[in-house]
Amino acid sequence: MTQQIEASNVKTDFPLPLRSLLDAGVHFGHQTKRWNPKMRRFIYGARNGIHI
Repeated sequence: MTQQIEASNVKTDFPLPLRSLLDAGVHFGHQTKRWNPKMRRFIYGARNGIHI
């Protein structure tokens, strides 16, 4: 079961420049079947079986 989290529910405690996220490789995502429930608040959504 894959849950979608609305972007409005995501809270950021500090500003994150897009360039720093891309440099860190966070845009690659992880398979939806291998997710850790503790990371739920950091998952923006799912696309093609990948959490973003």
